[in-house]
Amino acid sequence: MKPAKCKPLRRAICFALAIGTLALFCPSVRDGFLNYDDNAYITENPHVTSGITWLNVLWAFKSGYAANWH
Repeated sequence: MKPAKCKPLRRAICFALAIGTLALFCPSVRDGFLNYDDNAYITENPHVTSGITWLNVLWAFKSGYAANWH
């Protein structure tokens, strides 16, 4: 194929992929936090709720908070 003829096809493929991705992940916008461990890691974690500070950043890289199962 000539490069000039490929551009509309490439644009159509990119557009289709973008629309497909949005359609697949659109329902996740309505989802809230999960109750598995979000409370331990986010909503009830004093290091997260107190904001970004150098001490909290250091804590994030050194801590084994909530056992870090992942």
